[in-house]
Amino acid sequence: MTYYVALFQQREFWRVFKTTDESLAERMYTQYRQDTVDYAAADLERIKLQAEVAKAEKQLNESADQLTVLQNDLALQRQQEALAIAQREESRREAQALAEQSVKPESSCPGCAGFLVVVLDRTTWGHDLVRTHGGIAHDNDAPVLVVLAQQIPGFQSFALAA
Repeated sequence: MTYYVALFQQREFWRVFKTTDESLAERMYTQYRQDTVDYAAADLERIKLQAEVAKAEKQLNESADQLTVLQNDLALQRQQEALAIAQREESRREAQALAEQSVKPESSCPGCAGFLVVVLDRTTWGHDLVRTHGGIAHDNDAPVLVVLAQQIPGFQSFALAA
């Protein structure tokens, strides 16, 4: 009787062994079976490593995307912080100029009475001064103005103390 022992790879004959000895056929079958396990282990390891590389690349791309988003957020935050600092500095300069003007009103306005009056810019609807003027002023809506006494209607009715 003739025995054939075959080893396939992807549905194609890879190795074929022909013998008339049954025990030799059994040994070759055992050897081919072990070779199949060894080859499969190498292929499985290769497939596993390819999957790990793909996963690592995906995580790297996601991390790179997150880094880009964070860098853009940081740049925007720094830009907003610089704008806020510039606005605070401008407000500080305006306040300092007003303070200097209130200390020496006669130097900036020689014909003025010599004192400043703080006037609220908006009327208080329903007599609610805190709600109307208690919040933070909008950039274009300062709730408090400083006016020289000469600019007040009816200034002529004031009398200078002797």
